[in-house]
Amino acid sequence: MINSESSPGAKYAASFKEQLFGVKCDVEVVADLASGQIASILAMPQYISSRPAFVISLDSLKLFERSIKDTKSRAPLLDHQLPGASDHQLNCSVGAATVIIVKPAEKPTRFSLSIGLFHRSGLLEELDISEIENAISRIELLEKRVLEKVAGKSAQ
Repeated sequence: MINSESSPGAKYAASFKEQLFGVKCDVEVVADLASGQIASILAMPQYISSRPAFVISLDSLKLFERSIKDTKSRAPLLDHQLPGASDHQLNCSVGAATVIIVKPAEKPTRFSLSIGLFHRSGLLEELDISEIENAISRIELLEKRVLEKVAGKSAQ
């Protein structure tokens, strides 16, 4: 999954099956043996194909988490529409992960969140990023285990 041509040299890669966002995902962690740099990719499988339905790097998932927080905090921009505008919204996309926040006239603010096969929508107050935080924490733990193995600090 991770493009090993982007940086030459020996690498150690480990693949894991993890339950993230309500589905069994493939997580690949690659450590560069010379630099100690690490990269991780989360992939959600398609049910009828060997190609993943969705792929995102850990760095992109972290960026998306921060962007959701920022977008949610800016929701008051939707309280008053610009004169002459027919509609307005807040949105954020990182890769194919997307959050959209809208406030229909005379109605409460709503959100729609999509991360691959994972979808949530509802009132803005219900926008919860705990599943994203959990996925980040689980992948970071896998990275730590891989780095320990590469450094020779773990027997297994």
